[in-house]
Amino acid sequence: MTKKNFFTTHQRKIQKLNKGINVANALLKHRVYENLRPEYIKLIKSSNFLIISTNTKKYPDTSIKCGLKGFIKVKNKNLIKWKDYDGNRMFRTTGNISGNKFVSLLFFDLDNPDKKDKSNTPVKLRILGEAKFEKTKKIISVKIKYAFSNCPRYLPNYKFVSYSKFLLKKVTPEWKRRSYIKDLL
Repeated sequence: MTKKNFFTTHQRKIQKLNKGINVANALLKHRVYENLRPEYIKLIKSSNFLIISTNTKKYPDTSIKCGLKGFIKVKNKNLIKWKDYDGNRMFRTTGNISGNKFVSLLFFDLDNPDKKDKSNTPVKLRILGEAKFEKTKKIISVKIKYAFSNCPRYLPNYKFVSYSKFLLKKVTPEWKRRSYIKDLL
């Protein structure tokens, strides 16, 4: 896969229609990478969540994956991994990955959407890649095909309050006590 294949035919049509092709080409040349840059690694390592989009044969499917800061491991400039904490046992994300390896990831620094620090760490990062689910270890790994920072212009300013109580201690979620589920667990 090369950067030449980054935009689809449909994306190019919309870019031309809206007089955005020159900007898109400049961003492709200067902001789209085929591996993780140091500032991207810094954002990933400081993240306590990511949003992942997978695909079924009919629909895209999006999920948020959370953990304690540092739960996403950067193995090298082309590979990240994290333990899958499937909460409701529907296994939609990992099931989709088993059928279609192509994923899109989104990382945010919601505490500082207007941040510009000396390391130029992005506040919004997109990754396109190929995922694999290691069933025995419950690990999702993503081989990076493209990584690019994205415009944070309309991101609201949120503040991190606390980690999920389910990450910090053994708490039984309410859904596991429901009459139609509790006997199935």
